[in-house]
Amino acid sequence: MKHYIFHSLIFIALLGQSISSFAEVTESEAQQISKDEIKQIIAGYQSAIMTKDEKKFDQLLQRDLISWLETTPDNRTGILPSQMGLKTPQQGFYHSVFGSDAKFEEKISNIRIQTDGDVASVFYDYEFFKNEKKIKNGSKSWHMVRNFEGWRINSILSSNLDGKPHSKKRALVSENEISHVFLNGEIAAMNRDEAGYFSDLLHPYIPYLPIDASRRKGNLYTQQGNEPYVPVMPWGFWTKMEHLGPSMFSNQVITTDGEVASIYHRYEDYDGMGEKVEVTGNMVTDFVRTPDGWKMVAKTFSVNNLPK
Repeated sequence: MKHYIFHSLIFIALLGQSISSFAEVTESEAQQISKDEIKQIIAGYQSAIMTKDEKKFDQLLQRDLISWLETTPDNRTGILPSQMGLKTPQQGFYHSVFGSDAKFEEKISNIRIQTDGDVASVFYDYEFFKNEKKIKNGSKSWHMVRNFEGWRINSILSSNLDGKPHSKKRALVSENEISHVFLNGEIAAMNRDEAGYFSDLLHPYIPYLPIDASRRKGNLYTQQGNEPYVPVMPWGFWTKMEHLGPSMFSNQVITTDGEVASIYHRYEDYDGMGEKVEVTGNMVTDFVRTPDGWKMVAKTFSVNNLPK
């Protein structure tokens, strides 16, 4: 039975990859509007940095403190939980950009956006300048969510290549590695293998935000439908659930520079018998490459409850 589930998941994941281009061609007008709105957020992000407008910058974030990680591959040493070469740069970013007289600019290129109108994945290449001198370059991945005041950034994951160019070869190899890690995690979940599931996480608790548009109401700080951060999978989860149904994924898009990565796809959660679709939506999952392999660092997804 386990072998059947494993092969079924691989088949569906590969099928989703093969039809992703078709989905892009036929994306709805609403999705295109969302992409245009997200591009405005990206422009606002760049502008706030250049003009040192801290208030404007804060308004772009889902919360004051978001999940914000930066990896410098050349400094990644040791095994987890050693965090050498991996830092949380938000406070340092605010201190440098908004608390000094230096001029900063982030130049952005090769933007890739995936969205269903409620959640979004934004992946781009960047060059960061201080007083017109480039001090960083790499790629960034954003998780974005739409609330009542528009699109907001929910997490930022970035690589610092320290002046080195992007490696297309590493990125291509990484796509297969990330897909394998992701599928192993889902199989571990269905088989109630806690050790297997948690081995693929950077930390036991990662940022995990479900967006239920059907229940969302109120203003920016109302969490109805925008649930707060919760553990991705509390210890003992599988012993509390009587039945765990399979999850199927389609239209999978993996974006990576070989150091950080984002997977965007549609999902369908079935009941414990694997016969009835209970929940659908779109999911964004971020990964970072560590000395122990690729690890999951954040997950954001939309939830569409089907009528009973």
